Amino acid sequence: MKTQKLILLTILPLFLTACGPTTISFSSSASTVQSSGDLQEKIVLNKDNAITYSGLEGSFSANGLNFKASRCDSATTGWITLQQGGYLTNTTAYGYSFSSVTVDYLRKSDFGYLTAKVSGFPITSPENGAYELTGSVTFSFPGAMTNSYFSICAPIGSFLLASITLGGVNRSGDVATINGLDFYTINDTHGAVVQKAKDYQTGISRLAQFALSEQRKAPDSSVFVSSGDMWQGSADSNMTHGQVMVNWMNVAGYESMAIGNHEFDWTPAWIETNSKLANFPFLSINLIDPNGVRPNWVKASTVIERGGYKIGIIGAIGKVESSIAVSSLSGYSFRSDYATMVSTEAARLRSVEGCALVVLSIHNGSFDTSMCQNIDAVFEGHSHQNYSRIDAYGIPHVQTYANGSDIRKVHFNLVNDKFVYADSGSSDSPFIALSSLDEEPMTLGVMGYYDGAIAPIKNEVVGHTANDLTKADIGQYAVQCMFEYYANSKWDPALALAMVNTGCARQEIAAGDITYGEVYAALPFDNDNVFCECSGAQVKLFLKDTYLYKFGTTGTIDEMKTYHVMVISFVSEQASYALVLKEISRDDYRLRDIVADDFQKALHA
Repeated sequence: MKTQKLILLTILPLFLTACGPTTISFSSSASTVQSSGDLQEKIVLNKDNAITYSGLEGSFSANGLNFKASRCDSATTGWITLQQGGYLTNTTAYGYSFSSVTVDYLRKSDFGYLTAKVSGFPITSPENGAYELTGSVTFSFPGAMTNSYFSICAPIGSFLLASITLGGVNRSGDVATINGLDFYTINDTHGAVVQKAKDYQTGISRLAQFALSEQRKAPDSSVFVSSGDMWQGSADSNMTHGQVMVNWMNVAGYESMAIGNHEFDWTPAWIETNSKLANFPFLSINLIDPNGVRPNWVKASTVIERGGYKIGIIGAIGKVESSIAVSSLSGYSFRSDYATMVSTEAARLRSVEGCALVVLSIHNGSFDTSMCQNIDAVFEGHSHQNYSRIDAYGIPHVQTYANGSDIRKVHFNLVNDKFVYADSGSSDSPFIALSSLDEEPMTLGVMGYYDGAIAPIKNEVVGHTANDLTKADIGQYAVQCMFEYYANSKWDPALALAMVNTGCARQEIAAGDITYGEVYAALPFDNDNVFCECSGAQVKLFLKDTYLYKFGTTGTIDEMKTYHVMVISFVSEQASYALVLKEISRDDYRLRDIVADDFQKALHA
């Protein structure tokens, strides 16, 4: 299994690299489609519109309107190139309403999508409620013609735009003001890419369908956020180091992600890498690097706009270092005074940024607002509990179950220019409702892109079980496999004990054929196996330790002698265990691969 895995990980980083024009090119004529109202004018944007660039930002004027483009650059052929996350929009209001759009474009990356939306307000969240553009077909924007702004976005991939043709019609009324705001939150999906009814996994294609459906109903009054632990947990996500999940969130229009403890499982370097792929910011106000400062790939907060109002979102992480292997944490830490930091940032967002609403997205099971009463809602994660509660200060707290099994909503009414909390108690979209939705096409494309490389590995049958295997069954079986693997190898035939923590197994395995993907989901963590020595007295204490699964020799343990033990690095690096274990060497052959090998031996015996 190890050889296959290494081959796969050399393929995936090729994603989204500019590979020159593909053979797929879509062109269009300047024709438009009649919408409600009489067609008044047609705006054509192309190479005749000279763009002024400042870094990755561009601006130009046409037809009396000012336009801007972000994450873009000039094109030697064509007109303008949108990089991943880039979008083009008008910054002055259109006198009519945008009714249709036709784009002549060339996809420059090996995979990607273009989307479009319209709004009555300046667009700063181009993927929130957007529609996919396909080929040379003119797209007519649905709904009443009361918009003043449009956007073209590349949520995934890189696109050369040759021209954009916009149809404009008479307004059917004034731009509607918003009367409230809906926040939707998710947490702890743990890489649950595919739907699994037994594990209450909705699957990201249906989660995206829910998100885009709700956004399209009310793009100017809906916000989607995440409170962390989004990547680690499945073969689909782990083998791509979370990139399949990041691109799903790009398509689904998420505004932010608070960093969770399991984002560190592949070290901070991978969080930084994924931050460059994400079209939304990673948030954590109290995260500090080994130099004592917040790294540049994470922000304390972000400001978005809805319906002409500014909304502040602060991110934080609780003191959850004990849930991260020390080597994976790599010298990073989380300040404990985050409540004070959040309160200070909330005050700044209101007074300096002019935010009408400020919320906190935190990866922590429960946040105490006694020192931070100037926020309007708390979206929590980490403890995998589904709840909605109001604290003593009238601030709502919500969290969802793990694995994408539900999404929670918090609703605010807008009263006299102030957002007032209205409801969250009954605003839960559970698995039973989400799982019946259609699958969202762009997310299916994301899944298919990555699945082309990982499917042969994750779908390989490595064993068979006549009975369902619980997490406890898997954990105990894993530690036995670990012991036998290292006792029967060059390491040490006299190995006394192997140990793993009881939380190492994360999912059950159903009766029947066992795939490598199921083993991966059951044992997802990339811990090293550490060869240590300790006293016989300590071995006896380990045997009584309820935090550990153990398997070892049946011989008598002499408290005065020194023994060799094998333990995963998550355990060996914890302070209490590191004090009594002397590390000799370590091996990076993962526990799941040792188990998969053992399953295969039984399968082919």
